[in-house]
Amino acid sequence: MKKLILISILFICASAQQAAAQEISNAGDSVLFKCFENDGDRLQLLAYCEDTAKQQKNNIARRDEHEKIREMLETKKKEYFTKEMKLTDEEAKVFFPVLDQFENKYRKIGRERKKLLADFETEENSITDAGARQINKQLYDLQKQEFDLMLEYEKIFETILTPKQLFLFHKAHSNFMRGLIKGVGSKNKKSNALRFYFDGKL
Repeated sequence: MKKLILISILFICASAQQAAAQEISNAGDSVLFKCFENDGDRLQLLAYCEDTAKQQKNNIARRDEHEKIREMLETKKKEYFTKEMKLTDEEAKVFFPVLDQFENKYRKIGRERKKLLADFETEENSITDAGARQINKQLYDLQKQEFDLMLEYEKIFETILTPKQLFLFHKAHSNFMRGLIKGVGSKNKKSNALRFYFDGKL
């Protein structure tokens, strides 16, 4: 019975949020905690719950940091595109919401491809030829969706940008991604700061 309760509490600790795990870790006088007569079991339970609480806290901190980086990248990207494409304030107000729509849909397709590849790697040793054929078909379908999406939004961009601005957009997008990749590769390990390069310049 004691082992069953221990497994149940450990499961709760593993799946609970930080506050719940912390509450359990502080429950030294609780009825459930007193079910463990062995001090070693109690210490093991406390250590596990405290570790879970720390992990939850670290996960929240990482999510917050990723969100800050994402927002910083979006701001820097829009500033760079506006400058390189020579957009007026009014043009930028029209263009960027459409670009955001396109990128959200494009990222959704990318997430589907990532999941598909992850599923394949998980089942790689047991997958049949028929299963692999189906995955290949799904990958081709996702590639077609990406191509169709680009054609759809290319036509929309043509209605809100001049031909020259549209060309400058493609150029700016390529340079931004190249600069971002180079910046990530030159990440300062001491400060964890990202450095960005555009057209080969810092």
